[in-house]
Amino acid sequence: DYFEFAPVGYFTFDQSGVILNVNPTGALLLDSDRDRLLHQSFPAYIAPESRDIFQSHSRHLFKSRQKQTCDLKLINGNGRSRWIQLESAAVRNDNGNSGHFRTVIIEITDRKLAEESLRRDRKELEQMVLERTVEIKKTTEHLRAQIFECEYTEAALRESEEKYSTLVEDALIGVYINRDGKIDFA
Repeated sequence: DYFEFAPVGYFTFDQSGVILNVNPTGALLLDSDRDRLLHQSFPAYIAPESRDIFQSHSRHLFKSRQKQTCDLKLINGNGRSRWIQLESAAVRNDNGNSGHFRTVIIEITDRKLAEESLRRDRKELEQMVLERTVEIKKTTEHLRAQIFECEYTEAALRESEEKYSTLVEDALIGVYINRDGKIDFA
């Protein structure tokens, strides 16, 4: 009952990836019926860009004799694709040899789409940060130039005031400023 009614796909493969057994959920993942899948090559259902991952997964599984996990992209006849995660373990006989492996397959399409969306959002955010950083650097350079100009103008003004003050204070004649008939400075 666990095999038949499990909410995940259960598969048994030989070493080359031929399907020896599959539960109904696994058949649904491949958009096929169980009888048609038996003795079919599982890699035929895998997207070309993921086939090497499956082959590596299978080889490593038999070498390491430990559970292995990988993510693959499946394709079906109508062009629809979906992402799956495999967790596999080699099955040992009484001699300790292994001629096949069992795999639990879970569909992870939503997770992969979310990861891709996050990756795109991150790239966009990094681009925005880069653009903003360039903008801030330009603004900072402009402000520094303005500060330098203000400091230069202040220094020139102080020098001018000192010269004026020296000229007026040391003058041999009287100097005064008359505004509207009133003396503002003498």
